[in-house]
Amino acid sequence: MPEGEVSFNLDDLKDALPEFQDAVHEIQMVISTVGGALDGLDEFGATRGKYASESFENQLQFITDRLKKAIEDYEEVLGEPVIDPETGLPTWPTGPGSGSSGSDDDDDHGHGSGGHGSKPPKDKDQDDDDDDDHPHGAPPGQSGTGDGTAPGNSGSAPGQSQSTGSGTGQSGQSGTGSGTPSGSGAIPPVPGVGGTGSTSKKTDEDEEEDELLEDGEFQAPGYVSPQNQPVVQELAEKQLLLTETRTRLATLEEDRVEKAETLQRLQAAAAANPDSGLEERIERLKQEITDIDTELYYGQENIPELEAEIEALKKRLEFVAIGPDADIDAIRALEGGETSQWIRDATRNEDNSVNCVNYVVNRMPIPPELPFNAHLWDEQVMKHGPKYGMSIGTVPLEGSVLVMEREHSYANDIYGHVMYVEKVEDGIVWVTDNNYPDKLVRLDHLTTETSGPYIKYLYFPWQTKV
Repeated sequence: MPEGEVSFNLDDLKDALPEFQDAVHEIQMVISTVGGALDGLDEFGATRGKYASESFENQLQFITDRLKKAIEDYEEVLGEPVIDPETGLPTWPTGPGSGSSGSDDDDDHGHGSGGHGSKPPKDKDQDDDDDDDHPHGAPPGQSGTGDGTAPGNSGSAPGQSQSTGSGTGQSGQSGTGSGTPSGSGAIPPVPGVGGTGSTSKKTDEDEEEDELLEDGEFQAPGYVSPQNQPVVQELAEKQLLLTETRTRLATLEEDRVEKAETLQRLQAAAAANPDSGLEERIERLKQEITDIDTELYYGQENIPELEAEIEALKKRLEFVAIGPDADIDAIRALEGGETSQWIRDATRNEDNSVNCVNYVVNRMPIPPELPFNAHLWDEQVMKHGPKYGMSIGTVPLEGSVLVMEREHSYANDIYGHVMYVEKVEDGIVWVTDNNYPDKLVRLDHLTTETSGPYIKYLYFPWQTKV
């Protein structure tokens, strides 16, 4: 007999199979008992012990399955003719034991070596899907049956079942699963963070949303005034919560894949050798997977809401965001201060009365480059805005300056007009100016022209509240 080959008798092999299965069943009973005892150990020790016992049990089941398949394959060999290479005529094996198992390279199937009176080895291409890691069934993400639609795949809440369903596979894999009625015991597809059964990569927009995150840590803007610190703090907290949620979902998905594969192996073992201990472990594992699905479902539900809240906070901060050319020291000097005295004196009328520009420079600290005629303030911001982080917009905000062009119906047709925005509530803009210095007035009570091309708002990082 050639080296590396082993002869065997089919009848002897078939006779030995029941005895081997009985021995495996007894060993599984012992493992189940040991598993129950491990429940009382510390979490770390129990986890290691259970992992080792389950691994050994799975190896035994794998050997049993391979032995059964070897018998089935060899019976198939005996039932089919082989073409004699010398005569070209069909021949049949003379009986059990006439063939020999292949070398180590063919141990996947145990077929004969392909000589006279035996069938050539079976083409391994048709068994490429037989993964040694999953001898009892396809893991989540590959084709197989499922017990309904998992959370994130169809929008149904956890705990609900469907008579039929389908879902895509786990991250990096593809496949479909035809759903069966709930309670069939099969594993549903792994839900993905994106709600489609797969974890999608971040898009460019996602990267922009995370621009304030670096190495997982929130990066505060270069300058934030005290009145806007709460907004930055809220943004940091929500960014952290979003990161933690995504990380948690990724961990849950990995945990679910591992538990689903373990459950499939245990179900296969229980199907071959019914045992109450195995059934209890299977039920516990099913409950753990259900709990994971529930957390995945609600975690996925929370992500869009968190992302929307983060985006809204970022847009608010954009009104007072400073650029790379901003002079932070100059900005800080204005924070909580007042306009230079010479500017306050120079902006008074000839009769020393207060005009709108003089009112605003006394109401808040204004840099020296800004105080020209009222209608020119927006142009000055365009020139000197980068230095102080000043910007122009159409949204009224507390602490902003409203600029009316000369064409505005309420403004002076030579100088224009400026007002200070005291607060904005429910869309109502309350202002003060030289005409109403001690009384908050609704803008829409002064003019019906509350928006349009002749009205703008100026934002100041040290003063405007977002």
